[in-house]
Amino acid sequence: MRKSLKGEMGSSGVRWMGEIPKGWNVIRFKFMHGPANVGCSIDKNYWSNDAEDIPFYTAGIQHIYTNNKKFPIEKYTRQNDLLLSRNGTPYVYLPVEGAAYTDHIIRVGISPLYDRRFVRYCLQQSIALSVVDTVSLPTWSVSIWNRQYLPLVSLTEQHAIADYLDERCAKIDAVIAESKKSIEEYKELKQAVISNAILCGLNKGIEKICTQQEWLKYIPSDWKLLRGKFLFEETNERSMTGREELLTVSQYTGITPRSEKNVNMFQSTSLIDYKICHIGDIAANTMWMWAGAVGVSEYYGVISPSYNTYRQTRRAYNDRYLDYLLRTPEIVREYASLSTGIRASRLRLYPKQFLNIRFPVPPMNEQIKIVSYLDARVHDIDSLISEKQSLVNDLEAYKKSLIYEVVTGKRRIN
Repeated sequence: MRKSLKGEMGSSGVRWMGEIPKGWNVIRFKFMHGPANVGCSIDKNYWSNDAEDIPFYTAGIQHIYTNNKKFPIEKYTRQNDLLLSRNGTPYVYLPVEGAAYTDHIIRVGISPLYDRRFVRYCLQQSIALSVVDTVSLPTWSVSIWNRQYLPLVSLTEQHAIADYLDERCAKIDAVIAESKKSIEEYKELKQAVISNAILCGLNKGIEKICTQQEWLKYIPSDWKLLRGKFLFEETNERSMTGREELLTVSQYTGITPRSEKNVNMFQSTSLIDYKICHIGDIAANTMWMWAGAVGVSEYYGVISPSYNTYRQTRRAYNDRYLDYLLRTPEIVREYASLSTGIRASRLRLYPKQFLNIRFPVPPMNEQIKIVSYLDARVHDIDSLISEKQSLVNDLEAYKKSLIYEVVTGKRRIN
């Protein structure tokens, strides 16, 4: 049985390591591997989910497949390789042998003097504290990776540390995976509860009528089905001063002030001529309507002039009911089917198409009951999601701390 041992510690001289056991040394990563090799560009048309194809790695996505077999022999991974991200998050992969990798990846062959699992654990700790100069996407060059200082211990001790961490981390990862699965199940439940209430009502015994709509087959008999042009009108009020609050429109959070978001995208130096969005207005991100980037605003502010704003003409909807309705998956799929463009990133849903959609309109008193019901149910489900996410966060923090303590010798193992 493994147990912690107290040993005499001394300064490593490396910021991320702090103190390490006396007798341990440090080494630069560049002395632990052979020549670095950058992969080939792999067009997404060649990406595959077929396990019979070649495993391949790209930044942020590991171990999917490609059916492109035209790579030079040196562009395939070997037995003791590590793969390192060149941009974005600095991932360190333990690749399977014979895998391809893109030009977003650096391949290095680890010397047989080192256990590549131990090296990976150390690199993940070291690179996390590295800073790179960047205006947008961080870039991790070979020289940045090579500058990393790692602890140097005997190969036998490297094996022991790697074995210990593999075993402990596998158990932690299993609980994290199960928790994340539960989160996704709760999210699916939440969406099903919303869709059922918003599109079918709370009275399950009421007679249904056929709508002749692809996305909504039936509605309760006391509901109406009206085209958007009879319910909403497009507005085009513009900011004269640019002093209003800038709002964002997201498929995840609806409409929120940009100041509350962690947004790194470019922002115009002036908000003059941006579109005014009043409380209760519909704001729609024209380029992302196909993904559900639309909602009813609880804020007064401005949105991008390339977005669209709409206002109720008949006050047929409770604002909260309408916000739920506009982002249900069924109607979002309708947005996608009516959007125009050559590919997903270029799809647009313009006012003419939006105002031509037929929307269900329940009696106002039923809308209010539905909103009250959903607010309570959604709150309960969100609380469960929050608990699971808190567990995931705690486990990930514990795992990181465990790795750090073991690879720096602060937690010793037999």
